[in-house]
Amino acid sequence: MTTHALAYATSRTLGTAEWMAQLDLDPALLRRFGITVLRIARTGRLDVRSVVRHLLEQDVDRGVLSPAQARETRLIQEWTVGLTRAVAALADLGVVLDGGDVPAIVSVRPGTRLPEEGLAQAVVNAVMRMPLRESDVSQAAAPLEALRGYLLADHACAHNGIAEAVPGLAELWLMLCDLHDSAALDVSQRPNDRMLIAVRLAERTLVNEAEPVLPAAYAARVQGKIARARAEADHLHRFFGRERTCLNVRLAQYFNVEVPDGCCATDRVRCSVCAGAEGGPGTVEGTPLNALVHGSTRPAPVDSATRAARLDASVARLLAAAFRGLTPRRITSVLTGKDREWVARLSTYRPLPRWLREVPQFGAHPDVTAREVDLAIDRLVAAGTAVREQQLARTTTNSTRGARSGQSRRGRA
Repeated sequence: MTTHALAYATSRTLGTAEWMAQLDLDPALLRRFGITVLRIARTGRLDVRSVVRHLLEQDVDRGVLSPAQARETRLIQEWTVGLTRAVAALADLGVVLDGGDVPAIVSVRPGTRLPEEGLAQAVVNAVMRMPLRESDVSQAAAPLEALRGYLLADHACAHNGIAEAVPGLAELWLMLCDLHDSAALDVSQRPNDRMLIAVRLAERTLVNEAEPVLPAAYAARVQGKIARARAEADHLHRFFGRERTCLNVRLAQYFNVEVPDGCCATDRVRCSVCAGAEGGPGTVEGTPLNALVHGSTRPAPVDSATRAARLDASVARLLAAAFRGLTPRRITSVLTGKDREWVARLSTYRPLPRWLREVPQFGAHPDVTAREVDLAIDRLVAAGTAVREQQLARTTTNSTRGARSGQSRRGRA
């Protein structure tokens, strides 16, 4: 069996990769994230979701963002990633200690085996004295930070060195996991609703509480993504360049490895560069390799009648699945593979309903226009297959069946 691989790029796709390599958060915003991390690291934990929400609210209050912009999922995700990058950069510089993600709330109950070690036994006994439920710190739901405070205040735990054993939430979580593994405790994340980053200042880090100062190397470290992305874009340009270097050699150079024996050694395994080179085996007419070597990569055109028939069939099947019908604009979004649409009354983008993103017609016609969709609906109406009802298009079958009882979501325009 022979495995073939095809990589194809155009000037447009390479330009897109180069443009994406320039995308990043504003350096001033990344500095703001770093200062925020330094301030919050004193508490020993970072609630990324709450902090991002607070920072967005600050920008809304200052008029930098509108309320609709602050609610955009994409912006929230970008700021969440940016804040996490700030933690990683400061941890790499030794300013903070990153203990990783820990649950905000846990359920902790006595296990089936009593530990013999003093501290472990003291922790288990303290857990047994906790209320079962309906308390700020209970066995059913204990915020990890509050649980650490409860254990630090317990006399037996303090006597056995709980403060030294769990200086932060990360160490407490590891201890709870160890006690769970040994069956001394039954620990669960069932009541948890979010994750925290267990981050705290390094021992020798001195931070001005009024105005924390970031390390001089922070900017270069946190913006390293741009340099890496530009390097990857350069690699793409070189790989798809016109020089007559074997593609396997280019891949080996990228991964910094030696070219394995057998690469481009026979006619069956030669890359397109070696196959089309002088003395190579050449290419077979009509194959993708022949098109790549000779530059004829444009597919044969499809006649307008066939294109229209395919579009009509897709629109008809899509309308059949939507009992209440769909607007032409939403049909266009589904056929072109757009998973979100602009809602004017909310001044924001909203995702398409999940069922529309999962229909077979989603993305089936990526280059179709709104005008072509309107013409397809007109053809279906003329053929008696569909009808127009105000702003909606419906199949004739669905329209004659009237309103469906209990139909509340699927098929809504």
